[in-house]
Amino acid sequence: KMNVLLEKLPVLGEIFDLHYKIGEGTFSNVYLASSKLQNENGLRDHFAVKHLIPTCHPTRIVRELKCLQEIGGVDNVAGINMCLRMNDCITFVMPYQPHDRFITYVTDMTVSETQMYLKQLLIALRRVHTFGVIHRDVKPSNFLYSRKEKRFLLVDFGLAQKLGEWNGENGENIATKNKKRKRADEGENQEPTNDMPPVKRHALQNLSSNIPLVSYKNSPNNVPNDQVKRLPLGNRESNITFIHTQQIKKTVDKLFAKPMNTPLINAGKCNCDGKPQICHKCLTRKAQAAPRAGTPGFRPPEVLLKYPHQTTAVDMWAVGVIMLCILSRTYPFFRSPDDVTALAEMISLFGSEEVKNVANRLG
Repeated sequence: KMNVLLEKLPVLGEIFDLHYKIGEGTFSNVYLASSKLQNENGLRDHFAVKHLIPTCHPTRIVRELKCLQEIGGVDNVAGINMCLRMNDCITFVMPYQPHDRFITYVTDMTVSETQMYLKQLLIALRRVHTFGVIHRDVKPSNFLYSRKEKRFLLVDFGLAQKLGEWNGENGENIATKNKKRKRADEGENQEPTNDMPPVKRHALQNLSSNIPLVSYKNSPNNVPNDQVKRLPLGNRESNITFIHTQQIKKTVDKLFAKPMNTPLINAGKCNCDGKPQICHKCLTRKAQAAPRAGTPGFRPPEVLLKYPHQTTAVDMWAVGVIMLCILSRTYPFFRSPDDVTALAEMISLFGSEEVKNVANRLG
């Protein structure tokens, strides 16, 4: 993969020597590199080269780049030296931080070391949250720690999100919503066009003679109406299966019929809690959309319950999970493959009443 990267981005090979891969994620690969030129001390500086996969969304790339430029460089937050791009090949060149794997020191951390570790993590998050940004992927592998040098670094802003960016009504962020509104406004000012080919129009009219035929005077392929051969009624019945809408309506009404004499539903509450059925109110309820980015095991209840108005508390929950891993000397602490299992693990730890209270507060 390094050779392919150097072929796609030759300027990277002119400045740096790539050695080996030091990290891998869903949207990127990270390589250790050293500059070809020596510094003032006669040494070659080391860098972490992050190669973003071509399918990574441009908005995600721009957001991460802005976070590294505006937030990084101080308070244990990773900065950036340069960004190199050639077509769809994009790389971030960042300072390299030597670090130890979390699994090698989580089982023997002292009280003072734990305090120092969590304090430095909170300092980094205070810097990020000051800019109104949610990191959304706080975990040990993204908070690099060198036990020998006592250095820390918060990395990977690929899932970062601005506070208030998400629009909970339709599951879109505000920027996307504004772009759609602008395109809609532009479309209203344009003259209506009809690009349906004449052959398709006449095929539609063959199905039913009651459908009016739109006139296309300026179309070079226009076919006169009197030259259109209509299918006989018998052929139409043999080739087309007519759907009885009344029968379908009765079936749908029966499936989604409102149960009678249910005071809880009349009061606006769900009536299927603890029962092996789904009530009409739950079936007709609109699906909830909310940000779900993050690593399984570090997602808070508001993410699992799809609460749209999420805050920096998402990162603080992840800090608590990291502290729980250190205190229990277990990593990972939560081993949930999906959101339902994650909620079950929380219930087993905190109790069902606590989780119910959280769900009620989130609405």
